[in-house]
Amino acid sequence: AGPAHLASCRWRVDVTLSTSEVARVLRPNVVMCLELTDGTVRTVEVGLAEFHQLRHSVAYMLNEMEWAGEELDSAHEIGKRAQAQWEKLRGMSDELGIQAPT
Repeated sequence: AGPAHLASCRWRVDVTLSTSEVARVLRPNVVMCLELTDGTVRTVEVGLAEFHQLRHSVAYMLNEMEWAGEELDSAHEIGKRAQAQWEKLRGMSDELGIQAPT
């Protein structure tokens, strides 16, 4: 059936107010619960800095995928135009009685 995909994502922010060593910490952690289409559930806990790095990396990848899609669309369009020119050239060679390359 192929690899599992993300089915749902729940998240929360936990804040550590204090520890046994320090009276006041105020350290946030992002907890994400990821449910996959195969039923697997993964829980990931990251600090604020790691969460921002993850968020930035995902945004970067999405931008790159969008750019690649646009480039692919452009390549398809160039291919269509080249194919049309090739067909035109073959038609002209047929009219002139010249064997067109295959």
